[in-house]
Amino acid sequence: MPIHKAMAYVETVERNGRSYYYATKNFRIDAGGWRKARVFLGQRKPSEAKLREAFLKVERLAMSRGLSRASRSDMLEGTL
Repeated sequence: MPIHKAMAYVETVERNGRSYYYATKNFRIDAGGWRKARVFLGQRKPSEAKLREAFLKVERLAMSRGLSRASRSDMLEGTL
C-alpha cells in the first residue's frame, strides 16, 4: 500500500433529512483506486477538541487497515 500524506477532513452525509458528521481521510491505493477511513462524530457539528481526537482515531484506523504508516515525527511525538 502507498504511503501518501493527506489531510483529514469533516464529511457531512445526509440521510433521510438528517445530517451525520464523520472524520474522513482518503487514501490512494496501488491498484489505482481510493479507500476511505471514517470515524462517526454524531449528528451535531463537533468541537475542535473532539475533531483532534477523531482525526487521530482515523489515522489509527487507517494504520490498522494497512492504508497508512506512522511517520517518524508522529512516532517521536508519541501522537499515534
